[in-house]
Amino acid sequence: MQIIIRNIKYIIIVLILSSLVLSCKKYKLSKEDKSWQPYSNGDILVFRSDENKRDSVFIDKIESHYNPNDPLTIGKEKFEFLFVSGEITLRKPIKTKLGHIFTREKIDVLQMSLDENQSYLKFVFNRKSDTLRYPTTVMSTKDLNKKLNGNTRVKIEAKEYYDVPFDHDLKYFWWNKKFGYVRFEFKNGTYLELDKFIRKGENILAN
Repeated sequence: MQIIIRNIKYIIIVLILSSLVLSCKKYKLSKEDKSWQPYSNGDILVFRSDENKRDSVFIDKIESHYNPNDPLTIGKEKFEFLFVSGEITLRKPIKTKLGHIFTREKIDVLQMSLDENQSYLKFVFNRKSDTLRYPTTVMSTKDLNKKLNGNTRVKIEAKEYYDVPFDHDLKYFWWNKKFGYVRFEFKNGTYLELDKFIRKGENILAN
């Protein structure tokens, strides 16, 4: 009898979980939303600084996942999240005690998300070894489109989206729908400018 009761409980649990999965509504980023994400795997972004130094970003991962907007809820709604990341050259290579030399570090480049009403870009570009701080700026694609207003690129004020206990050094950055980040301007007067955008061996920035 106890075995029968346990089996019935197990069946009920399976049915409840199955109904939650089957009734889950997914919100997908549209083709127009994703047109704001300009990068492809294998792209190389070369930035030139005001001191004529160059940093290269190697895009090596573009992936999307479906998650609830509130991770604490067992919701029936899941939203697509898109992540772009890669590696960036280190200005000073790191040598370990074992003699290994690292010339690159991991870098988050861009994220996309959405809710029931609109999609958002999270500008998460931030090189960990840099002494300058980059905030996470968030803007809806609707607001970006309004700011662009027929221009090829838009100037965006850097604002920290999250509640963090420190200030940031980035003042503005320029965004191009075709090439992504094209310029970073810092409060101390320094800057980074996109010098090359290499795709499949060709500098498409020059086209």
